[in-house]
Amino acid sequence: MRLNTLSHLRALVCALLTLCAWNVDTIIAQPPRFMLDAITPNAAVAGSAIELRAIGRNSQQVDRLVFNHPGIHAELKKTAPLPEDSEPQFEYGVFQVNIGADVPAGIYEVHAVGKYGVSNPRLLAIAPEKTSLVEMPASTTPNPLQPGSWIWGKAKRQDRLRIPIQAGSEPAFLVCVTTGLDSMLLPRIVVRNEKGAAIQSGRWQDRLPMVKAIPSGFTGFVELSDELYRGGEPFPFLIGLSPTETHPFQSSPFFAPPSFVGTRDLPSLPLIDRRKSDAEALSQAFPIQPPCEILLDRSRNASFQWRQTPGVTYEAAVFSHATGHSTDVRLTAAISELEPKDAPKPSVVGEDSAAIGSKGVTLSTYDPRITVSIPADSTERLVTLSLSDLQSRSSISSPGTHPLRLQIAPPTQRYDAIAHWSPWTNNPAISGLTGSLLTRGGQVAIHIAVVRSGGFAGDIEIVPRTVSEGKPRPLPEGISFVPCRIVAGQNEGVLLLTGTDALEDLLLPIDLVATATVGEATIEKGVAATTIFQSATAERGQPLARIASSLWLRTSTDVAPITVAGKTAEELTVVAGEKIAIPLAATRRAGGEAKCILRGQYLPPKSTLADIELAPNGQEVAPELTTAKDTPPGLYTVCFQGEMVWKLSVYPESHANHVAYRDRLQSRKEKAATEEEKAKLDAAIAAANTRIEQLAKEIAPRDFPTFFYTAPVRIRVLPPKP
Repeated sequence: MRLNTLSHLRALVCALLTLCAWNVDTIIAQPPRFMLDAITPNAAVAGSAIELRAIGRNSQQVDRLVFNHPGIHAELKKTAPLPEDSEPQFEYGVFQVNIGADVPAGIYEVHAVGKYGVSNPRLLAIAPEKTSLVEMPASTTPNPLQPGSWIWGKAKRQDRLRIPIQAGSEPAFLVCVTTGLDSMLLPRIVVRNEKGAAIQSGRWQDRLPMVKAIPSGFTGFVELSDELYRGGEPFPFLIGLSPTETHPFQSSPFFAPPSFVGTRDLPSLPLIDRRKSDAEALSQAFPIQPPCEILLDRSRNASFQWRQTPGVTYEAAVFSHATGHSTDVRLTAAISELEPKDAPKPSVVGEDSAAIGSKGVTLSTYDPRITVSIPADSTERLVTLSLSDLQSRSSISSPGTHPLRLQIAPPTQRYDAIAHWSPWTNNPAISGLTGSLLTRGGQVAIHIAVVRSGGFAGDIEIVPRTVSEGKPRPLPEGISFVPCRIVAGQNEGVLLLTGTDALEDLLLPIDLVATATVGEATIEKGVAATTIFQSATAERGQPLARIASSLWLRTSTDVAPITVAGKTAEELTVVAGEKIAIPLAATRRAGGEAKCILRGQYLPPKSTLADIELAPNGQEVAPELTTAKDTPPGLYTVCFQGEMVWKLSVYPESHANHVAYRDRLQSRKEKAATEEEKAKLDAAIAAANTRIEQLAKEIAPRDFPTFFYTAPVRIRVLPPKP
């Protein structure tokens, strides 16, 4: 079951601290990959211009921002030339961002692009044009919030921020956005009158914005704090007064967890709206006739009843947590005679659905799904379906929304899938933020997880493509791949992209398409993009993930230290119950000379593959896969995770830039007309040489313990011999 109080999160402190301490060398020594920790500011107004700063690790030469709306544009900020130079310099990571007046209010994604790849996305709130939006001052009291005005800021450790409120002649609604900005702030708000007396309060519950009704004519203030009272850094928030129940930041798709993918393409069913029902009405069994969909404001003690004929099966599924609400529903179905002599007894109970996925991004959901069947040789029965919410603090975060949908219908075979760039570590407890970088000879992994419904157990094949001018296109010539195949009995896999010698410097969106045969039909579906937006912390527990707008890939002409691939492009064949050697070949380059441990990933069920060592400077190895007689026949995509030490030079472009600067000065000195000009250039050249010597020491190759995916190999398992 879900942890239903924040005190359970605190219980993880010691364990996670110990885990992080044990892995500290690996965390510090990870190879360069750009991770965007924050953007500032986190909010802007349509029709305005702001200076935006991208803050993150390995943020060398961050020179581009990519938004998921064409009306938002960014230009890298220029700075003054270096002494005695005419070449303009740039303040990497700082941008002038212009938001078109026609950009609708809402929350948008931004990716940053630099030397070490394209980053994970972060979120930017865009308020309506002509809205009052200001930054929370550091030491003074801000102007009062009035309907239509907003304040963005950051809450530091143990802050209790006080923000004045002046409601107008009409009621207003206080809106607080935190998770919707990828913030780790778990907010608590207390609305106080002019005398300081609390008139209402609330705390973090859903991923959706918190909303509190403010009476007309109210004058007072709101007190905002972090519910955990301890954070290692300032966490962003956006707070304001909306004149209506609906507000500009209510319907962002980025509030939803990855399990939201299971709500796509649901069948259209007759609706029963029970959102306005009182507690007494919900406690009594309400007669329905499946198939149908029921909308509820609250799930406590709701009960429904119908007659079900012999041979009929219905699937009852809840959709609430998957849409960002903090409900934790239990479904209980009791089957009885039409005129029972005794009270019905529960026969089917459903709570949390099974977790699918790994490495920080999962399809885990607290929404239950149960199946109610009446045997064909039985008689018509009465089914009573009861719902209870195990989260005692569950409530509606935002007026106008409903935290629960209940669908009751015959089971339909279907599948859904999510994808994200695989984190650099194989330990989900310390998974970092994920972006992408593909180099020549290098490989980058897209982790894929699927959820199957209605009894579907077929094979699913996933292939990538890009999008240009709104149309799907094949990947560029410099990128090769082996399709990811997730067979029956598996729910996850990896799609590996490999950079060939023809790879160029590119930035492109990656679309993934999943194809499967369901019944007699071939069903093609888009794979939903997801991202980690919060790394694991001692106070706030495991990594958190959400739906994203797209996957972006940055490619580079830099060369990877090592490539490991199958020696043959043909699929290998093995009979169930027998063994097969998987011949692999390594291409070594500068920095990739160390030994490498290879671990098999996504093996056929009931098969084994021992870890194998590729010796220092070794070029060939043949791990042996052992199958069982009951290994299901099929075509499997097996890959390997490599663990080795790369020796890399970090930030060599800084050294190259200063060498080029020094050379320009020397060229100018040769053409200098006066001794005074030569003297100035000599001083600048001497300073440049000193800096070049310092940088030469800083860019000396260093060891980086590294995890990486490599060598996708297709293996066909044949039926066992008689």
